[in-house]
Amino acid sequence: MKILVVDDSSTMRRIIKNTLNRLGYTELFEGEHGVQAWEVLQQNEGIGVLITDWNMPEMNGLELVKKVRGEKKYEDMPIIMVTTEGGKTEVI
Repeated sequence: MKILVVDDSSTMRRIIKNTLNRLGYTELFEGEHGVQAWEVLQQNEGIGVLITDWNMPEMNGLELVKKVRGEKKYEDMPIIMVTTEGGKTEVI
């Protein structure tokens, strides 16, 4: 399964990718922000899961989710949103 990991923190991307690798997932793609993630999705067929940070420059995670959900071919794609934010107002 192809998985796209999006986070502006290279450390968080590495942690998530290492965890996924240990679980046996090897087809991993990455992006630093929503705009880059959208480009990766368009250029790579078959990405089946999106894991994205909430707070990122250029296009945040929520904007990315809205854009992805707006495309019929991605309407059933599982999306996991992560954040290091801990305040009650930042957590959905």
